[in-house]
Amino acid sequence: MAAVRPLAFLYVICVGIRMASSATDPSDVGTLQSLMQDWENTPPSWKSSGDPCGKWEGIGCIGSRVTSVGLSTMGLKGTVSGDIAGLTELIYLDLSYNPGLTGTLSSAIGKLQKLTTLVLIGCHFTGRIPDELGDLSSLTFLALNSNNFTGSIPASLGKLTNLVWLDLADNQLTGSIPVTKGSVQGLDKLYNAKHFHFNKNQLSGVVPETLFSSQMHLIHVNIGGVGDHGQVSLDFGQVVSWDNNRWLVMDTAFKSSWDRVDELDCVLGHDYAYGSIDVLEHNISITHQAAGHVLAVTRITHTWPSWRMVQGHYW
Repeated sequence: MAAVRPLAFLYVICVGIRMASSATDPSDVGTLQSLMQDWENTPPSWKSSGDPCGKWEGIGCIGSRVTSVGLSTMGLKGTVSGDIAGLTELIYLDLSYNPGLTGTLSSAIGKLQKLTTLVLIGCHFTGRIPDELGDLSSLTFLALNSNNFTGSIPASLGKLTNLVWLDLADNQLTGSIPVTKGSVQGLDKLYNAKHFHFNKNQLSGVVPETLFSSQMHLIHVNIGGVGDHGQVSLDFGQVVSWDNNRWLVMDTAFKSSWDRVDELDCVLGHDYAYGSIDVLEHNISITHQAAGHVLAVTRITHTWPSWRMVQGHYW
């Protein structure tokens, strides 16, 4: 028995260390408990344990601090209050596909300085997109699509210099796409961005000529429904055209001059799954369909050996 006791004592010590390492920081516990009061249908584990880092579904931690909240498709109902700012070590926040999440998005999210990923797809948020999102200097992925946001696109998003993915599609946004004016940065400063999605909004005006530049690394852009594209010349040749042979958005020789592209509703996109290039997608008037469209293309490179063009599409 004497030989067993040291082992038992060692086991108790090890268990004690493991429990201590998973015990959540009290401030994070308080913040999550406040959020739980605002939300219906939180996971059952949130009520059965007082240690979020150890037991709560959808919560990830480094040490004792909460660094990720992933609660997609949980059926959550309620609002996102300013209490969320209490999770000061948060890196990842995904509340997508919870249509029961409503109301305005708290500007306090802008205080989450370590946040790299913010995904709120398919909720029911309303009101303006907070200007304070532009303060999230570490953000690389921002998806606010399929909500009911109104107002204009905040020019402050142009400060998100690490951003790779920006999706604001399928909202009720109005106004124009903001570009740099004087000392106020616009989306043309998002040099690391690879995806711009602005379609299915109520944006007006023209697509700014300065939105694209040779310093950008865009591989997929959807500007469908943004004003009248026939009113502006887009220098598509400024945009990088390939990404590991998966998406062809614009060939670098697609626009070798500043000629007008009439009624171009979406950018030249290559769908990897179906092997197609869609030049003229939607919202082309009957008049323009009858008249036809001629786009001067120096070359389009395709990686598949067999393809053909049928009714405005390459197959």
